[in-house]
Amino acid sequence: DGSIMSAALLRMGVHEPVREYIDRYARFITPDGIVPPSLQSTDSPDRGPGGEMAWDSQGEFVYSVMEYYRAMGDRAFLERHFDNVVRALKFLEKLRDQTLSPEYMKDEPARERFVGILPKSYSHKGYRTELHVYWDDLWALKGWKDGKAAAEALDRPEIAKWAEEQYQLLRASLRSSIEATTSTP
Repeated sequence: DGSIMSAALLRMGVHEPVREYIDRYARFITPDGIVPPSLQSTDSPDRGPGGEMAWDSQGEFVYSVMEYYRAMGDRAFLERHFDNVVRALKFLEKLRDQTLSPEYMKDEPARERFVGILPKSYSHKGYRTELHVYWDDLWALKGWKDGKAAAEALDRPEIAKWAEEQYQLLRASLRSSIEATTSTP
């Protein structure tokens, strides 16, 4: 993924292509905060299998912004992307809210495995059906943590508090999900 490659480039001292990549990618974040999972070479979101249903990109975008900020200390860059960060996080909250509904997978055996984590996605790549993927939840946790750090860096305590609360809620749900999954026969 681009976020991991960007982090590696930053650690090697290659900064400009990372900034350009993040700036380019940010143009495709939807008004409701969906971060497209991938872009085509034609500079448009990839509409392949699963379309926009890969939730790892939400946290990965936030992580990329903060990795660049940590490497460069560029406050103007962070301020420029902060609205995108918040929109991406709000979409994560909306995703998680779906699985808190009593209707979500209500007829599924061991439904408790899915409560409070992110819904099914195509983030696992290679399968034709959507699945619950802990990869999404782990990136979401990283996104919440980095979203809090961004808010603190920009002196936005209300957003930092919200991000911390959401981090803790998702973390607890993810832990419960893993425990329920590993104990299910």
